[in-house]
Amino acid sequence: MERTRIQINNLKDYAELAQASYFYFDFLKDSNNIPRKIYELDFNKKKNQR
Repeated sequence: MERTRIQINNLKDYAELAQASYFYFDFLKDSNNIPRKIYELDFNKKKNQR
């Protein structure tokens, strides 16, 4: 019973973390309402624009 409760709490924590770390990149705009450039790293740690 206790192990199940711990697993459920861990799943809740992971879900909250996933929701907090995911946000809408489309809404990122600068003060002139121009979308900001978003970059990600590939496997060679090269910067690629999304």
